Amino acid sequence: MKNMERSFHITGTTIACLLSVLMLASCKKENKIVENDDDRKMYKLPQGNQPYDQQIMEFYNKYKTVILYNFVESDFSYSFTGPMEAGLWITPAGPNGIQQTLDFLQQHWFSMYPDEFLKKNLPFKLLLASDIRKRLEWGVHDTIQLKARPGYRNVAFGLTGHLDNLSHAAIDSARGSLHGAFWLQAILSGTIEMPPGFPSLSAYPADPAAMKLAGTFSWRSPMDGMLDVGDHIEMITSHHKSWLDANLFTPANDPAGNYKKKYNIIVNFYKTKYNIDLQAIGDL
Repeated sequence: MKNMERSFHITGTTIACLLSVLMLASCKKENKIVENDDDRKMYKLPQGNQPYDQQIMEFYNKYKTVILYNFVESDFSYSFTGPMEAGLWITPAGPNGIQQTLDFLQQHWFSMYPDEFLKKNLPFKLLLASDIRKRLEWGVHDTIQLKARPGYRNVAFGLTGHLDNLSHAAIDSARGSLHGAFWLQAILSGTIEMPPGFPSLSAYPADPAAMKLAGTFSWRSPMDGMLDVGDHIEMITSHHKSWLDANLFTPANDPAGNYKKKYNIIVNFYKTKYNIDLQAIGDL
């Protein structure tokens, strides 16, 4: 694929449309989304002739995940139901900052899981972008920068080329965003289970002012249990337990105790089911 220098503006249906379809696929283990060699042959690897291209090939041979730094809009935005999410822009990284990004992902993502867990749950595609932005609301030009974003069979990382001199807090935030996107993508794909007992869609308020009572970190319409789990995993993997106790699990911030309840459900289930301690990642 040729190097793409421009940003892509993504329009279409919201991520809720994809969730409703993929929830059906994730109900039974045998229905989980599985890629095959024909899927991967759509992409010509390596994309260049730098030393990091060989590293990307070795990663592909080990995990069967395609890492792309040159890609087109459909690689990020489309699912079998059409465009995934409205109001998103992504800029492919091209060859800039790839080695530094691969080192960052190894240190703050891949090294934190056993190889067999990664082989089962890594996305089909990992897209390296220099920028991912989301419109705050329709009719307004203000945007926010996203560090990572899950998609249909992909995770996009949006800080390629911008990793120099990150503060410790910025590194923690990027790490949490990566792990939240990774787990949400795997839950969407049906390779990782939702925690039993986690609140269902009917538990989410229509009023964003009630987020603290519901124990949610963002308000989207419609809100969904999968999105909520992803938000919680991002919070867990980007913060020390001592910070959560002092700032999140307080009577003023958690009046109904739902943040703490959801935290316990997520951490305990994934530690028991997959032997993965998400809080240990946040405590780094």
